[in-house]
Amino acid sequence: MSNDTQQVDVGRRGLLRGASLIGAATLATPAIALAQSAAKPGLCTAGSLPSDLATPPKPAGLDKGDLLDNRYRITYERSVPAAITVLTQHFAALSARDLGGIADTLHFPFAVHEQFSIRMPVVVKTREQFMATPPASVGVTLKPVRFGPQDSWLRPGLYDVLVGLEVLHFDPVMCSASMVYDRYDENGKLVHRCEGVYLVTNNDGRWAIQLFSTIFTPAQDIGVEWPDALAIAFRPRMNHVLGIWDDDYDILPGMASHNSYPRVNVIGGGIVNMTDTATQDPMRPYSAKGVATRLRITETAPAQPPMPRAAPGKTRWDSVQEGFQDINKGERGGSTTKMRDARVLHHNANKIHLISGVERWNTSGEELSVTQQVQVVSYKKGFWARDLDFGYFNTHARINDLPELK
Repeated sequence: MSNDTQQVDVGRRGLLRGASLIGAATLATPAIALAQSAAKPGLCTAGSLPSDLATPPKPAGLDKGDLLDNRYRITYERSVPAAITVLTQHFAALSARDLGGIADTLHFPFAVHEQFSIRMPVVVKTREQFMATPPASVGVTLKPVRFGPQDSWLRPGLYDVLVGLEVLHFDPVMCSASMVYDRYDENGKLVHRCEGVYLVTNNDGRWAIQLFSTIFTPAQDIGVEWPDALAIAFRPRMNHVLGIWDDDYDILPGMASHNSYPRVNVIGGGIVNMTDTATQDPMRPYSAKGVATRLRITETAPAQPPMPRAAPGKTRWDSVQEGFQDINKGERGGSTTKMRDARVLHHNANKIHLISGVERWNTSGEELSVTQQVQVVSYKKGFWARDLDFGYFNTHARINDLPELK
């Protein structure tokens, strides 16, 4: 593999031939290693940034008790170019039906939520397992099979066209993005559209896809809206918040998240970044050194007693308020589902990709922090609930701007 820059013919014909190369190169920054290969000219390489940061340095002005948010360039200057590079290579390998190239863009284990929600998510633990039985949305077998020993949605003659990439959320070690592509037949007729959401992470210095979800829509149904999906999209997140406020363990597990297994969560983020971590070192959650995976995989329902209820007159939020007192930034009043920047990204009859989050505020109603995430909500066994959360990102921490109490 060589790092030599490939010469691009910019004549009329050369411009057309080099368009995909130019597009891929301009999406990334010079910090990304744009390695070239004689077998695959023009492809970016998923992996590491040159001299990548195993432990990102603490930005100036970020003090004990503060939270890293998107005002600091370290949250986006490496993660965003790395994610775009990885997804560019992923699509190039997918469109070339190169299973090994697709595997190069994945962490192992990884998880994918595909079309049939009752079976989801699918967890692939090793590269060998992936090469033998890849999930259907990234399979390359040219014989369409559903629910077979090796699912595939392809046949000879189909080709893919990239529609677009959109960066959604980012921090020093993770970036979530949306990628959309269309699939055509040999006569140039649109067959279907794939709308996906992807979480690219830095695990021990290597950037690759840790988690993703796809929605494939037949051409005749592109743009069709499902009113019940749009109406219910944000209710599971709201049920989670209300279940904690009400100390209601019927609402919290039953109406917020499905209880089907395997269950996959992304390690890191959440409320611990705002209290326990912030009191010690605000950069601690963003170390990549020694991280083998950012997935927590639960294969079957755990045999454990129900969570204890809060004391009379209190809610589970009380312990978080105590965390705010530890960092001496005042009492926390509560939180609500963040709706100003919330939106449905993609949906069909039984699945939704959406952006949601939480806004936390103090007793007098002033914002303290905003966190956002991509979520997968699906319809299973008669109701809509969450299946996957794509990390948890502190987009704005107003708490940094508040003086410590005297």
